[in-house]
Amino acid sequence: MELTVFTLFLSGVIVTSAASFCDTTATSTASPQAAPKLPQIPSVFQTRIELNIVDKNTTVDVLQYFDYDGNRVRIDTLKDAIQGSIIYSFDTAEIFYVTNGFCSVGMINSSMAMSLFGEMKDDGRWHVLDSSYALKFGSSYNETYMGQDSIRGIFVNHWRSCYKWPGGNLTYSIDYYFSVDGAWNTSSSFVSVPVRAEVMGPGRAGPIHHLYDFFNFMPSLPDDVTSVFETPKGVICPGRINTGRLPQIPSQFYYRVEIISEIVNFVTTYDVWYDEKYKLIRTDYRPMTSAPPTYNTNPLTEIQDFNGGVRYLSDNTYGNCSVLSLPSQSFGAAENMTAMKTNGSFVLHIKNPLQLFKLDSNFTYVGKRKCRQMLCVVFSAKRPYLVEGMGMANATIEFYFLDDAFTNYPNNGRAATRDVPVMMTIDIDDVDFHQAMNFMDFDGNHPDLSVFDVSSCFSQSAKVHFKVRFPGML
Repeated sequence: MELTVFTLFLSGVIVTSAASFCDTTATSTASPQAAPKLPQIPSVFQTRIELNIVDKNTTVDVLQYFDYDGNRVRIDTLKDAIQGSIIYSFDTAEIFYVTNGFCSVGMINSSMAMSLFGEMKDDGRWHVLDSSYALKFGSSYNETYMGQDSIRGIFVNHWRSCYKWPGGNLTYSIDYYFSVDGAWNTSSSFVSVPVRAEVMGPGRAGPIHHLYDFFNFMPSLPDDVTSVFETPKGVICPGRINTGRLPQIPSQFYYRVEIISEIVNFVTTYDVWYDEKYKLIRTDYRPMTSAPPTYNTNPLTEIQDFNGGVRYLSDNTYGNCSVLSLPSQSFGAAENMTAMKTNGSFVLHIKNPLQLFKLDSNFTYVGKRKCRQMLCVVFSAKRPYLVEGMGMANATIEFYFLDDAFTNYPNNGRAATRDVPVMMTIDIDDVDFHQAMNFMDFDGNHPDLSVFDVSSCFSQSAKVHFKVRFPGML
């Protein structure tokens, strides 16, 4: 994606000839005594910009977010019906280029963007330059006051400066127009906002002429500022630096999950009890289709016992129970690949917690986002995923964990747990498939063993009753 920034200015301008395109002898129509103070650029702002590249008969729509204090910049563009984003992560010295859902990673110290936005501090860390440098406006640019004018019907003050491109002999004229403080009421709390910037200078195939019309200039950022500077949902950036630790999933837990499939428009829930130590899993669910072994869609309780390799399937409507072998595609089953490679035997074992949650891959931390009104840390990965009726497919998986700023109190009133799963989303690359799983009431404590009671699956004749008597007085 070409840099449509100057921050914005000098879009895609890379030339080798030495040239100058700035009239330094231009005379102002206003006396120096009439010149107002230069407007202050806020350290944090957002603005919408219509960029008209006059020399190319082209319009680019731009949305810019600038956060000096947070050391972050984001530029969203729409050009030729192609949406793109450039996200600057100065803390990791990375730039994320996102175009139509595809992402590539660049380094700030090897990019032209360094001369537009960043500098290295004494501690060796990169930091975004201040907002006046980003907009190329301020006392350090030796602006000349040109008088007052009207732009788009707005009463403005007009300044002009000559800007020399770093590392070369190229000079450009920059005309800035700001609304007149006291004579024009802006839509924001800032009394004087940029209305237009005009850039003229040398280019690849002749002189350039760029017009930047500013709209909705606000000295603030959106309320959900955390997600503004993160890569979009469902976008994987191969090779990005992993700055977060994948949370630890306990070896025992309970949760209720709500599964939402937008393709077939259904919502279903099921409950899961898991205990790796005892090698037991219980799920309460309702089958979506009438299929073996129950041939109905009644609510079921399924207990998988990996000690004996069996599962107990109870129909909660009819009350009957079936004792069956564990199939390889069971919810909690994984093949023992060591045994398979050693002697070719087929052995199943219980999935570990990471396998159960599909987290047994190289997940990368992507940032923080809001989910169900909760702040979450987000991890993403591309990995094979088994979809019922579709088989194995390459999927983009994003996993949301509750941020440490929140505390989870499970419904049974036991001790609060950390590293709580909140949501997982699955997007299949080759087909229009999207599924979301919302995890609720997560409890990382040992389930009571009565949860795995299978006595109803056995007749009275198969049961042994006994009593134990202890001598003494209570």
